[in-house]
Amino acid sequence: MNVWSVSKTLEEKTMRNLPSELIEDILRRLPVKSLKRFRSVAKAWCSLIDSDRFIKMHLRHSLTSLSNRHLITGGAGVCSVALDSLDKAHAVKPPFDCKSGDMISYSCNGIFLLMSDPPVLWNPFSREYRVLPDCPVEYAATAAECYCNKAGYEFGYDSRNDDYKVIRVLDFRHKITHAPMANETKIYSLKSNSWRRIEPLPYPLLFLRLNWRVHVNGVLHTLVPDPDNVYGASIMCFSFETERRYQMLLPRRIRIKGFDVSLDVTGGCLSVVCNNLDMVVVWVMKEYGVNDSWVKLVSVTPPVFEGNDYVKPLVYSKEGGRVLLLGKTLFWYDLRNQSVDYVFIEGLPFVFYAEACVESLVSLGGEIKNWGCEKEKRKDKTTKKRHPLPPPSEIPQAFPRSWRVHVNGVLHSMVRGSVSENEARIMCFSLETEKHHRTMMLPNGNKLRGVDVGLNLIDDCLSVVCLSRSGVGVWVMKEYGVDSSWIKLVSVTPPAFERKHYADPLVYSKEGDKVLLNCDNERLVWYDLRKKSVDYVRVDGLRSSFYAEACVESLVSLSGGKGGIKNLGHEKERKKEENKEEEVKF
Repeated sequence: MNVWSVSKTLEEKTMRNLPSELIEDILRRLPVKSLKRFRSVAKAWCSLIDSDRFIKMHLRHSLTSLSNRHLITGGAGVCSVALDSLDKAHAVKPPFDCKSGDMISYSCNGIFLLMSDPPVLWNPFSREYRVLPDCPVEYAATAAECYCNKAGYEFGYDSRNDDYKVIRVLDFRHKITHAPMANETKIYSLKSNSWRRIEPLPYPLLFLRLNWRVHVNGVLHTLVPDPDNVYGASIMCFSFETERRYQMLLPRRIRIKGFDVSLDVTGGCLSVVCNNLDMVVVWVMKEYGVNDSWVKLVSVTPPVFEGNDYVKPLVYSKEGGRVLLLGKTLFWYDLRNQSVDYVFIEGLPFVFYAEACVESLVSLGGEIKNWGCEKEKRKDKTTKKRHPLPPPSEIPQAFPRSWRVHVNGVLHSMVRGSVSENEARIMCFSLETEKHHRTMMLPNGNKLRGVDVGLNLIDDCLSVVCLSRSGVGVWVMKEYGVDSSWIKLVSVTPPAFERKHYADPLVYSKEGDKVLLNCDNERLVWYDLRKKSVDYVRVDGLRSSFYAEACVESLVSLSGGKGGIKNLGHEKERKKEENKEEEVKF
């Protein structure tokens, strides 16, 4: 018997003699990637790791010990960052087809909801996913009087029934006035893999736009208007266990007037974020459901953030003395010293949104479908109905230069407001449904006086360019469809551009710290996002006047499946051969 065989035999005997309690205690501390690998060590290990008891034990240990925590970022692709190190972002490729503009929800026990069409529940650590089944619309309004403005999806955990549930709210608007008419609310159960209709919510989806993403203690939370409340707003709660709603009061000392108020989650606690041009304040409910337990956690002022920037609390440090905040960038806020420490992560795009999460082995149950195949089957089984466009009189007048902006399968255009010529909004036309399905707000409200505004696209993010006498400002929507996620990316003043001309953002640098701008259609400049400096670019052979668009090479065919697109090079060669043959014959 050789040395290797003796060593292997000793290892196997040692493994067999280890108490099962010790093996469990060791395994529950490991990350999911290692556990997936160790399933092949022995049948007993595989059975243990796959068992519901161990899955819950592993999750409980990770939550209580604050281990195996990550940031999942979206925007320009999905990335994962380990919270213990915060040193490098690793690209995560979902095992299904998704668009860069598809929103990723908050995490619940390591599971995310990808708000695509159709929606997908996804565990990025175990790489399991489940495509949600079709959910037909049952609202009995006639097509002549209303249209479906938007669908809102969120999900959470029902601990009583050990079930993950998804809620879908469809918002219906009047075709002429665009006023909210009704909403249809349905709920999906992972256990039954089916949808059912529940009592509709008493508020239009307008108020659920950003704050509906807050899940704490098996309950969804959102801010809603409350005229009877001295603050003018309260928190609506929807329990996944009882599938009923109730209300909760805001902190008593909170200031709402002059602030943009939103809800979030910080360290598993419900939090309220209030921000305006002068400060950002974060309140946290230390004891869930107890109104007297609200405490002011964070209060920061510029230049830590720029006015009107949305600041999101993400997670506490392991020691509990700091909070990780996301504004235009990531930074730690020291709760004792009230100081700030900026975080720079290699490989992270400059514009992104982030959600804190914990690794888990939570299974999505049943058959895990291949999304690509499902989409192809749907295409084969159904024929797409074409929707006639509304008459020109019903379409608001679009601004010049703006109808060419395509993001997330939707065309966007600046249109004038119905109240004043100095107001504007963004009209959206879906290429999937072929309908004008919603409008969006501009980053600085809807005011246009003294400002020339245009839409653009930068790295799959919708952007707005504002030109005034004082300079050019470029705003970017970090989370598609979320009006509160607009951030100011670029601010350029003369002589980098001429006051009467325009500036287009084209593309980020590979490192993500600079933006290429086309100024006046006469020059290209790199704008450094950190130093806020400009570096002129000289390109050989470029004309003195030009326009430019950023693009990527592709092999995308335009054949459409019939007839084929002729290859011009092959056609020329064939004609040459034919001409030679004719010459020889002659």
